[in-house]
Amino acid sequence: MNQMVIVRVMNILKKIVKDTPFLRLIFIKLFKQYNLLLNDDIELLKVKNFQQAVISRIQAKKQIKVVFLVYNTAKWQYESVYQAMEKHPKFNPRIVIVPRPIWHKKKHIIEELEKTKRDFTKYKIVISKVGSRCLDIKRMLKPDLIFFADHNINNSKYDINRFYKTSLCCHVPYSYFISSDYNIFYNQPFHKLIWVSFTETSYHKDFANQYAVEQGRRFIHSGYPPMDQLIGFHYSSNFNAWPKAKPRQKKLIWAPHFSVDDDKRSASFLVYCDFMVDVARMYMDYLCISFKPHPSLKAKLYSLPNWGTEKTDDYFRLWSEMNNTQIDEGSYTDLFLQSDGLLHDGFSFIVEYLFVNKPLCYIYKNVEVNNVMNPLGQKALGASYKSHNKAETIQFIEDVLLEGNDSMANNRVDLVKKVLYPPNNQSAAQNIVDFIIKELNLN
Repeated sequence: MNQMVIVRVMNILKKIVKDTPFLRLIFIKLFKQYNLLLNDDIELLKVKNFQQAVISRIQAKKQIKVVFLVYNTAKWQYESVYQAMEKHPKFNPRIVIVPRPIWHKKKHIIEELEKTKRDFTKYKIVISKVGSRCLDIKRMLKPDLIFFADHNINNSKYDINRFYKTSLCCHVPYSYFISSDYNIFYNQPFHKLIWVSFTETSYHKDFANQYAVEQGRRFIHSGYPPMDQLIGFHYSSNFNAWPKAKPRQKKLIWAPHFSVDDDKRSASFLVYCDFMVDVARMYMDYLCISFKPHPSLKAKLYSLPNWGTEKTDDYFRLWSEMNNTQIDEGSYTDLFLQSDGLLHDGFSFIVEYLFVNKPLCYIYKNVEVNNVMNPLGQKALGASYKSHNKAETIQFIEDVLLEGNDSMANNRVDLVKKVLYPPNNQSAAQNIVDFIIKELNLN
C-alpha cells in the first residue's frame, strides 16, 4: 500500500469519527503518529537524494578527498583507516584538528588544540581556530568523504548538519558501545544523516538492526579500527611508553572515568584518587603506574566545587613527578601493548584491553552497573576481575599482577577470537576501505 492510498484511507476515517469524541481522540493520536513517520520517510528520502548526487560526483573523479575530524588524541580512532587510505591511489586523506568546547575557558581549548597538533606532526593536518575564526571545511577543503570523531561533537561549525548535503558522512564509534542505552548510539538525528556507520562487532550490527533507522541498513560490521594495531595488523613501534619503569616493576594502568557525578555509572575517581597515590608509594619497588584519565576527566574536575583548576592541575602534576608514576593523556596503543595490567572503571576499556590478553580489574562503585550494560558488555565484564572495595583492589595487585595468578586468561582469548576479531580475516581498516571502494565503484 503506497502513501497516497494511506492518506485517502485516513481522510475517510476522519469523516467517520468526527461525531464520536472517543474515536476522534484515537484517530487524532494515530494521525499524528502517521504524520511523524511520513515526515521521517520524506526526510530520509531527501538525505538519500543528496548522497546519490555526491556519489555521482565522486565516481567522476580520479581521486577523492577524505577528511578525518579529530579533537583529542585519545579519541583518534582512525589511525589504521588513515594509513590504509594514504597508501591507496584513490584517496587523498587529510586530518582536521578542531576545537572541543567542553572546556569552560578559552585557554584550555587552545591548550588542547596545541597538544593535539604536536601529536599529529607526522600527518597531513589542518588546524582550526577557536570561535569565529573556525576553519570552514566545507568551503576550503571540499571533502567528498568526512569521518566524524563522535556522533555528538558539540560544535555547530563541525556538526553533521553542515556537511551531509555535499559529503558522504561516515562514522566509527569513538569507543566500544557496551551500554544498554541503545537510542543514544543508534537512533539520534546524527544517524539519520550518515551515509554509513561502521560497527565494532556482529553484536553491534544486530543492535543497529533492532534500534536504528531503516533497520540498521546504514550500519556495516567492519571491526573496530583502533584495535588493528593491538592485534598487530601493519603495526610496529620502537616507542618506549614506560620510560620510568624498571625491569623488576610491573606496569599497571589506572584509567578512571570522568562520570564522577553520575550515580548510574561506576566512576570511582573521587574515592580512589588519594588511595592510588598511596598505592604508588607503597609499591614503589614493585609497580610503575600510569595515570590514564578519561579525556573529559580534567574538565569535569575543573567544574567541581571541591576541586577546581588549581587542585586538579596539582593532582595531575603529581603523577608526572613521582619516581614510579607517569601521566598519559594521549594515544594508548603502545601503553597497552607494553603494560602488565589495567585497573579501571570505564566502559570501553572493558573490551579494548582484552586484545592484549593482560589481566584487567573493574572497580565497582555501583553494583547495579551490570544492569546498564548490553549483552556484549556483560560478556566482557565476565572476563574481568572485579573490585568492590580498596581491599579487593590490593588483592588484584598482589595476587594477580605481582604473583601472576591469572585465571581469566583463557576467557579473554576466547572472547577476542569468537566475538571481537574483525571479519574477513583482515583488519577493520581494510574492511572499511574495501566497502567504500566497492560501494562507490572505484575499482
